[in-house]
Amino acid sequence: MLKNNKSYSQPGSIRRQGRRGFGRDEIIMTTVLIVVIGLGLFVAFKQFFSSESDYKPMDVIYKCLNERCGEEYLAADLTDEERRSLTKGIPEEDNEPYLFCAKCGQRDAVRKDRCLKCEEYFVPQFLVDDTERPDDIECTECGTKQREEHNRRRRELHGD
Repeated sequence: MLKNNKSYSQPGSIRRQGRRGFGRDEIIMTTVLIVVIGLGLFVAFKQFFSSESDYKPMDVIYKCLNERCGEEYLAADLTDEERRSLTKGIPEEDNEPYLFCAKCGQRDAVRKDRCLKCEEYFVPQFLVDDTERPDDIECTECGTKQREEHNRRRRELHGD
């Protein structure tokens, strides 16, 4: 007979038979994990489904230059069908900036630019006058030349 024969049913033995439930540490870790995952899901869904967020993308605004229409509208407010109608029938190689107006249907709509300085939306004057595009577009609100402002900001940012 073996003298060192230990019974596995004694307290402190290597193998416990029929261990029931979880230990205190396992319960705490599981609870923390559930709370962290739940909080992460809450934040993700709140950001995804929130109508208000800190990030505001630049709005795309169209303006119809037709004197009888003159409609101005946000691209985000257009239906899918209206959005498709802006360019329907215009060949890709066509470099004209004019689109079809979603309201009157005439090819007199243009996308408004946003000034880099005053941040107002404006229709570049060359589009209104139907003339050749100048080297630098000037804001019709504050008079800032957009390329000059872009280059100034770039020099400021890069220390040139």
